[in-house]
Amino acid sequence: MGKTLYLNVESFRRSIDVSDLIYRECSGHSLIDDIGLFGSADGPNPMAVYEIAYTLPALVFLQIGLVDMYRELGVSCAAVFGHSFGEMAAGYAANICTRKQCIQTAYHRARILRQVDGRGAMMAVSCSSEHIQPLLDNHEKMWIAAYNGPNSLTLGGVHESITSISNELTKQNVFNRILKINSAYHTPLMTSVRAEAISIFKQTLAGYAVPSIPYFSTVTGQWKDAGFDENYTFDGIEGRDQNSVWTGLSP
Repeated sequence: MGKTLYLNVESFRRSIDVSDLIYRECSGHSLIDDIGLFGSADGPNPMAVYEIAYTLPALVFLQIGLVDMYRELGVSCAAVFGHSFGEMAAGYAANICTRKQCIQTAYHRARILRQVDGRGAMMAVSCSSEHIQPLLDNHEKMWIAAYNGPNSLTLGGVHESITSISNELTKQNVFNRILKINSAYHTPLMTSVRAEAISIFKQTLAGYAVPSIPYFSTVTGQWKDAGFDENYTFDGIEGRDQNSVWTGLSP
């Protein structure tokens, strides 16, 4: 979708190009020219798009590009929320953060999270929290990372526990899928990078504003109108996502 929009929609392409210029200043390379994202030509290493250092900033590029594209079409947001890394673009849509703040924060967030790459795993499961909790209690370093719905959860923890719980749920005929992720986001396994992340985010988010439209936080599970600082941003990495709260508010 990103490549198609980049090739065919001028407002989207212009937004991606501006974001890439900021990303070049941070990283010294281009997601378009060097990695092969969005443009018509593939990069020298096609598998690079699956590396966290590029995937996460690319998601912010894409989401900001969609916001800009719809704004130019005259479609504005009445309210906004973001899931996990999507909070960066949600902040942009609500005028909490500038594009530069979003791209700089995304770059450093991805860079820092590479330090915990390989230290955990995640899985999607179709069951209630009441059903899964006894299994979590019987395994070390396992948590509910996200509430996606009444019977839709994302779990995070160490590889051994993820594999064991997956096997047990399969025996119970409960759907589960181990995700292609080598870290356990939204769990205490992120704590080791907290100090560095907060120090960097304090710089990249300096001068953030209050939202210009209603903002629902999947970090707190509540509407939020202030306090989008470095601590809140890291809470979005370490804390579980409260997506089911938003689902409950939906028509």
